[in-house]
Amino acid sequence: MEIIEPEPSLQKSFLEAWDEFDVSRDGDGDSAGWMGAFGFTREQCESADGFAAMCATRRADRTTPPEGFVPGCMLWAVEGDQWLGRASIRFELNEWLGRVGGHVGYAVRPSARRQGIASVLLRAGLDELRANGVEQALVTRDEDNVASARTIEKAGGVFESVVEGHRRYWVATA
Repeated sequence: MEIIEPEPSLQKSFLEAWDEFDVSRDGDGDSAGWMGAFGFTREQCESADGFAAMCATRRADRTTPPEGFVPGCMLWAVEGDQWLGRASIRFELNEWLGRVGGHVGYAVRPSARRQGIASVLLRAGLDELRANGVEQALVTRDEDNVASARTIEKAGGVFESVVEGHRRYWVATA
């Protein structure tokens, strides 16, 4: 498994994973969010140019995030030509992120779960944060997401509170 920045050559597998989110328990109407395609629709990502634009936008998030977003990056877990999951890393927190979103969000395609991929993605996110001067990362999860609790606690997460249905943890990046 590799951790890479968004890459246009993975379009086919990315869209297959999107389909998995659509039909899974996560199919809450926000598959674009689960996929990390923030600001892009499924239809846009179906065209080669649209998908390349989404990848370029995610790579540019480090220095020129879209309006309303903070500087950060997107990392993908891939195995060969298979998209396995993503981590969204935010180098700073705005009001919403500081309340419920946190520094790192991650998602693993349903068919690739229970293989340690979320732990690898979270660790990669914590490493990115450390490299960008963040020593303590806020990581949140939905109250009912037991698998994510295990991932965060395994990474050293210390529970702080529940806010708006999200359990908040602080994790050292070092």
